[in-house]
Amino acid sequence: MAEKIQQLFTITGARGTGKTTLAATYGIRNAIGIENIKKSLSEIIYLDSENSANNLRRNFRDIGVGDFGEYINLQERFSDLPGDDDLLDRINKGQPPWVSPGQAGALIDYYKYTLSRLAEITPNRYSTLVIDTCEKLEAGMAAMVERDKARWGVTITAYGKLWTEGVFPLYENLLQAIHGRGIETVILTFHLKNVWEGNRPVTGKVAMSGKKILRALSRLMLWLVNDSRNPNGEPAGLVLKERMGKMMLVDGKLKSRQMLPPRIPTCDWEHIDKYLHDGYNIQEPSDRERPSLSEEDMISDLYNDAQTALMLADAKLEEQKNAIAIMESGFGGAVSESTEAKTFVKNGNVPTTRADAVRLWREMGRKVPAFNARLDELNVGDDDIGGRWNEIVGERDA
Repeated sequence: MAEKIQQLFTITGARGTGKTTLAATYGIRNAIGIENIKKSLSEIIYLDSENSANNLRRNFRDIGVGDFGEYINLQERFSDLPGDDDLLDRINKGQPPWVSPGQAGALIDYYKYTLSRLAEITPNRYSTLVIDTCEKLEAGMAAMVERDKARWGVTITAYGKLWTEGVFPLYENLLQAIHGRGIETVILTFHLKNVWEGNRPVTGKVAMSGKKILRALSRLMLWLVNDSRNPNGEPAGLVLKERMGKMMLVDGKLKSRQMLPPRIPTCDWEHIDKYLHDGYNIQEPSDRERPSLSEEDMISDLYNDAQTALMLADAKLEEQKNAIAIMESGFGGAVSESTEAKTFVKNGNVPTTRADAVRLWREMGRKVPAFNARLDELNVGDDDIGGRWNEIVGERDA
């Protein structure tokens, strides 16, 4: 029996960029013919927080390919909760996403109900699970941790610590428990939020609403953008994170090769799979395979957040306690005591992650696009950055 892959994909983007379509169609990407599509759809469980998939489901039924194996309408059950935009507005300003104890309790109920539905999943029944979108689930996690900080291992009451010491380990253990039910692929979608400085939004600046430390858990993280050059309205995809490279034999030696370009011009699973099979010209990517300067600026915060190292280190301190706590909350049984999370550790001035590398690059007065171009020029993947750092930063025009 083949070993199952366990992976998390995270998708963000503005409203109307195709997050739902991309998330919903992963599980049917290889299906050909009505019966095979029906079977593949039946292996998807879909949790919908704002009726995003209604049109898609109607379309599936109209063309005779059925529906998801299980569809859970969270919006219908929790229609009295604040909308995602309200939650985002509060989170953007550094505030808790609830305005009263009653609303915090409602978000906790949302989280617990979601857990209860996930706990009912028949083992090995589904291959793909989609949560579209995750803002309310994250807010429910935060409210639950806030209500009983000691139990969840939160040692400091500052709101940032609530997310890192409490919510991030919950994410880790939640994903392990889902995978423990035989689900190979978990796909989370998030909206974009405004970036704030003090009490004012930064003009023209947006960011992913999900916590940036999800980047450490994701095998693939995409930011969808509209691209009018695509004939059928498909979005382009900015690759924020990927661990989908391929090992190849070159002159008898194993070498890793990056398969996905920094920007996927037509971001659907057909084109993604083609890249994963054929790769791209790393030395001379096409213009559409490179993010524009405005796109680079838009996503740069996800690469250079120097706080991420400390955030993850804080989260790991409480991992064992949270593993026990999540089992007590009714969704356990598949939680590993030895989950390995990436921490960002520097050896002198040599970075061990892309985030540290970009930060150090910027400290040298160099621009992020030049860093990405340098990695492409030298064919350096994320896992090779530390070992080849001196070569990367060698004397050259930046």
